[in-house]
Amino acid sequence: MDTRYIISSDGAKIAYSVAGKGPALLLAHGGAGRYNRKLWNDTNWVKNLSEKFFLIMPDIRGYGDSDKSEDPSFYSIENIMEDFNNILKDCNIESYYYFGWSYGATIGFQVLKNNNKIKKAVCAGSCLGDYFFKFVAPKMIDKFEKFNYHKRINSLDELDLTFEDKLWIKETNLEILIAQYKAWEEWPCIMPVDIHTKLAIYSGTNDNCELLEQLNFQKEELNKHNINLEIFNNLDHYELISNVDVVLPWVLKQFNE
Repeated sequence: MDTRYIISSDGAKIAYSVAGKGPALLLAHGGAGRYNRKLWNDTNWVKNLSEKFFLIMPDIRGYGDSDKSEDPSFYSIENIMEDFNNILKDCNIESYYYFGWSYGATIGFQVLKNNNKIKKAVCAGSCLGDYFFKFVAPKMIDKFEKFNYHKRINSLDELDLTFEDKLWIKETNLEILIAQYKAWEEWPCIMPVDIHTKLAIYSGTNDNCELLEQLNFQKEELNKHNINLEIFNNLDHYELISNVDVVLPWVLKQFNE
């Protein structure tokens, strides 16, 4: 993929790639320190969508070739939304479709509340409300600070972790991840009533159990505000995008309705 860059007002250099032709579709990847815009090629979304859409694929700040920081304020939702707006401006895009998975879906809810340029949006593996900001983010901060402590004193073997997890911890700047979760604690709560653009949300029966509980709890409110919800059988969190043959027909249907 070609790499383009924009510079946001805080000086952050943000990378993105484009592919295909047609109406604009912004693809926002997941987080947890593991993903970047290459995800869309790796999971065949580019292959399946490039003849239908002009794909815009940012590296969200903190990921891939975009700038990173250990300062939580760097990851404010205002900064991330400005990054996206600057990329869209760089591409001369006035209106667009939005697809986000996991972290990208959580960002999508914020963008929908604050942006009238989105035609329709599909968000996978996340939910509205503030459950993740109030309860999940603090737990993740504690978890990664514990990992970071054992990493510093070279005692990861004391933790019940797989070899792959230990390797990932050794190779990852956990301070960046901790900063992102601290920023999450300050993100505003977005509820179904705040969404005025056509939105669809999906998950899988093997996704995070806390997420599924929240989606089930919100089901009536989502329906009241015409937000489509689909729970795919036997899909876990990553399979929400890696199992493209299963989910993509439903995603395209949401964009076409």
